[in-house]
Amino acid sequence: MQLKIWDAATGHCPVTLKGHTGSVTDFSIVERGKNIISVSKDGTARLWNCAQAKCLNVLVEGESEINCCDIIHVGNEVDIPDAMETTDELEFGTEGKLLAIGCEVGKVIIMSKITEVPQLLCHDSASSILCVKPLKSGFVLGRRDGLCQFYTLDGTSKVQLTGSNCDPIYDVSVDSNFVYTACRDKTIRKYRISDMNI
Repeated sequence: MQLKIWDAATGHCPVTLKGHTGSVTDFSIVERGKNIISVSKDGTARLWNCAQAKCLNVLVEGESEINCCDIIHVGNEVDIPDAMETTDELEFGTEGKLLAIGCEVGKVIIMSKITEVPQLLCHDSASSILCVKPLKSGFVLGRRDGLCQFYTLDGTSKVQLTGSNCDPIYDVSVDSNFVYTACRDKTIRKYRISDMNI
């Protein structure tokens, strides 16, 4: 239920972030690391300031268990609503970004700092979302039932990646040319992004 930040040079733990009431399942570093976002089985997503070891905001609360999160850098590609509150002076680098959150009940939440964007998907499968990664103007997600899908942020396009045969997709990684998936069937699969027509 804690996040610990370790000094790689000394091996000391100078910062411990406390506040979740369930297991921490994933986190995402905001830009250079002054802030991080964590998600937990307690159904919350929290924004932290690392230097002060302080929770700045509970971004999501009351959802089902949350399994994963990642930050999507959107720039001018997507019109993000203006923040409805003043940014905390300890909050750095969150502008122009969306947060993708994958839930145990199969729901994806896409949100800016404060204003939630309408949920883009949930109904292709009710299977748990185990991983989510940004890709171009959207994101790739992997589900417990083996579905691995790409969705655009505006909801106009989706692509399903095949091959897992109902085994869970535990993680997804993306580089400039390929999407890689790690599956319970002991196979890492590689998909060429240019073949996905996105």
